[in-house]
Amino acid sequence: MTEEIVRSVKTFDPHHLASQTGGDTALQRELLILFADQSTAILSALDDPAATPLARADLAHKLTGSARAVGAFALAEAAAAAEAEWRAGAAAPDAFARLPGASEAALAAIRRHLGERP
Repeated sequence: MTEEIVRSVKTFDPHHLASQTGGDTALQRELLILFADQSTAILSALDDPAATPLARADLAHKLTGSARAVGAFALAEAAAAAEAEWRAGAAAPDAFARLPGASEAALAAIRRHLGERP
């Protein structure tokens, strides 16, 4: 696999999602739309200055699980790293800084997969 393909698969792996849904394309579409909405809401909540590190860790955990479920592995890795830092009590500005870019890349790949414009 070329580095570009590996990076693309880490951003969003449609084959993983297909295996999770038994190839049901309608279900895949529904899950991806729900994931896009949920991940956007989670990122917004993570950016709340009043959120505690523990609350942020819980949100990052939720994002990690949902990203893995749909095949957005790079976002899942970034969220898991942020969760670990927040669980350790760190403010984790660097960990949070990686999340928007990873999310944008995953959502762009998902939109392309769904045949939507970026």
